[in-house]
Amino acid sequence: MRIQDLIIKHNALKPEKGRILIAEPFLAGEPFERSVVLMCESGPNGHLGFVLNKPIGFNLDEVVSTNERIPKIPIYLGGPVAAKRLFYVHSLGSEIKGSIPVSDELYMDGDLNQLLSLLALDEEAKNKIRFFVGYSGWVEGQLEAEIRDDSWLVGKIGLKEIFQSRSSTLWKKCLRQLGEKYKVWSMYPIIPSLN
Repeated sequence: MRIQDLIIKHNALKPEKGRILIAEPFLAGEPFERSVVLMCESGPNGHLGFVLNKPIGFNLDEVVSTNERIPKIPIYLGGPVAAKRLFYVHSLGSEIKGSIPVSDELYMDGDLNQLLSLLALDEEAKNKIRFFVGYSGWVEGQLEAEIRDDSWLVGKIGLKEIFQSRSSTLWKKCLRQLGEKYKVWSMYPIIPSLN
């Protein structure tokens, strides 16, 4: 079976809410090079997601003004759209008013002040949330075309991987979870000429 056939077969998964997009190794340019994107909205008008594995080098306490003492929580580059806005995904559900359901146990956004108060009271809550600046967005038909052009693989991810995986290894880990067929991709060098 040719690699192209394997990709088409695997991409039978749709880029639905709660699934991930895994960049193929030849997709160049930030923020999508070797990225894993969590899909949070998916519909006939387009798709919205957040890059899970691109930390920006700032923590939440450095960018949010609050009287609460909150733990150091890294912020990630969610994507190139609305790059000055803070977004977050969490598994705190109805504890945070205004949360938008993504899947059974995963939510997006909600009341930020309530969330900051919760983080100040319960440091363990930081293990159930990930913050982003910006998001990744695709208009109607754009993402489907990129998947057909082999820029992305569609996969599944668990809550533990969303909130607790190391960003430096997440791309390789997600590829390897797709099976032996993609292990070769996970070992592809960033700069092939240096291999």
